[in-house]
Amino acid sequence: STWRAQQSATPGVSRRGLLLLLILHVRAAASLAIGGALGRELAKARPVVVHVWDAKPAELQRYAIDDVSMACREAGATAVLVGPELVEAVAKEQELARGNFPGPLPVIADYALKDLVESPELCAGAAKLGASAIGIRYYEEEEWGDAGGLEEALKQAVAAAEASSLAAILLGEFGAAAGPEGV
Repeated sequence: STWRAQQSATPGVSRRGLLLLLILHVRAAASLAIGGALGRELAKARPVVVHVWDAKPAELQRYAIDDVSMACREAGATAVLVGPELVEAVAKEQELARGNFPGPLPVIADYALKDLVESPELCAGAAKLGASAIGIRYYEEEEWGDAGGLEEALKQAVAAAEASSLAAILLGEFGAAAGPEGV
């Protein structure tokens, strides 16, 4: 396969290292794999994806979500990455900017790979709520048995996103396993 050829051509580079390198070069990754509005946004010279996270999203007031969403747009962000609980609210606020400058930002729904493999219909739900893409968060190969198991799980999740007309962004080892704050 292509991966095997690349691996032998680049000794000392692990699959995880290669994925991390691709993720760090968001602009190049976007031009290779993502189309539509999100692809255009990520192709900018300095793409910035803002991760909006709160430990208790159900307790957030609508005005606070709107203020943060608007601030992301006005600060020049490229896209907004949010948990499933915030997709609809952020997407609605972003849509209010249609026809204005700056225009609406793509909204990326942040899901764990494990959840997408177990419930691929989550992608269709995110699309209905206004997401432009799915951010596929995963941590360790050990969770999947080996690199082949991880690769198969990622393929399934990407296929589910594409079936829902969503772009897919791999967030390998996004955040940290240290605690609920992701720090």
